[in-house]
Amino acid sequence: MPATEPCETQYKATSEQDFFCRHVTMNEYLGARRTEYATTICSEDDRSEIARRRGVTLGTLLRSMNDTAPLGEPVRYRNKTNDFEVVPMLGLCDDYAGERFAKFGEAVTLRFYLKNCPELPQRLFEAADWNFMDAGMPGYVGYAIGSTDGDTLYVSGIQSDLAARYSYLMQSRQPTEIRNGDEISIGRGPVEGLGAVSTIRTLRRVFQRDWLAILLRGIAAFMKTRKLRKFALHQFPFLPEESEPGHQMWRVYRALPRRVGASALRVRTEDADYRYALFDLRHLDKYLGVASHAQKD
Repeated sequence: MPATEPCETQYKATSEQDFFCRHVTMNEYLGARRTEYATTICSEDDRSEIARRRGVTLGTLLRSMNDTAPLGEPVRYRNKTNDFEVVPMLGLCDDYAGERFAKFGEAVTLRFYLKNCPELPQRLFEAADWNFMDAGMPGYVGYAIGSTDGDTLYVSGIQSDLAARYSYLMQSRQPTEIRNGDEISIGRGPVEGLGAVSTIRTLRRVFQRDWLAILLRGIAAFMKTRKLRKFALHQFPFLPEESEPGHQMWRVYRALPRRVGASALRVRTEDADYRYALFDLRHLDKYLGVASHAQKD
């Protein structure tokens, strides 16, 4: 947000250590995994190297890192004529480390799935899921991470590997990460079986052109089940290449708040200072055209 814009400030009496204790070292769901999980999630080592040292597949390691709480009940929603689900998990995922994850409140991980679209093979969703975030369910298209505190959902990340890399998987000859079962390989598209014109057209129609709106609709659907009224999008510093107006990061984290009409928010904890773009759920609904879209469908 512009530095000259009025900024609301919130103070939260918590620390990164408090957050880590609640969600990792004192997390009963992790059970016997707690000590190993605590070491791994803070490690800067490449995850494939950690998996090699432990003698497990990369998929085995990352699925464990992304499994920190029971999965909640799916929330069904629609975009145009297609059905989607958002599945909440009130816990961390492997994106915890670093300055791009705000460490306060109650952690939440949202997974998004496309439902009932047999024209798109499951191989497509698997190949793109190189973070192993699908929780073993078909049709996985992306995730959002952050935390809740009071009546606000604080989102630090909105990501769809499928949206970001579909052209590499289905058209490009440039190398990209491709998931094969429990491992990741570097390959060149199109991935076998995914280059058909009909598959590309279907993906564009049902997801690619609207991927951000689809994930935002899922976020809004989740918020309504939890009676959350405000949405805060983390405004972390960008790398130089991410600051270009055409870059996906710029479109999501900078252009979106301007379109919705967000205000600036500063959250201060005992050892960190976070900046957000803040808007009400009703403003997000208006931006997405939920009411008119529901009537149309």
